Amino acid sequence: MSGQFNETVVLVTGFTSGIGRAVAMAFANAGGRVAGIGRSAEKGADVVGGIERAGGQALFFPADVADEGAVESAVAAVMDRWGPVRVLVNAAGERLTGSTTDITPAQWRRVLETNLTGCFITSRAAIPCAAPPW
Repeated sequence: MSGQFNETVVLVTGFTSGIGRAVAMAFANAGGRVAGIGRSAEKGADVVGGIERAGGQALFFPADVADEGAVESAVAAVMDRWGPVRVLVNAAGERLTGSTTDITPAQWRRVLETNLTGCFITSRAAIPCAAPPW
């Protein structure tokens, strides 16, 4: 595959479904080397398989984006394999359903850990990789 992102290293959280999966496939179709982080090893393998069958390159790391050590390990592994991450897409997310009175504090904290803290952890791990020179 070749294209606009020819061999650009892309890291996508929420890689296994929804927006994350669609973004990963789009970058791969545009020639990017796509690494993903997500909770489901089975779904991650499916996305990697789809990218590879289409001629692209992909890696998957089963991890929770709120787990700082796991995210740092994933970013280090991407760098060891392909070099610096040039594009980061923080697409991992939790959603709440029901009314405010139905949502427990534990559910609320889980959403904050994934949607906010996960973005912070992943960005902090990947930003040093993207330092110039471009």
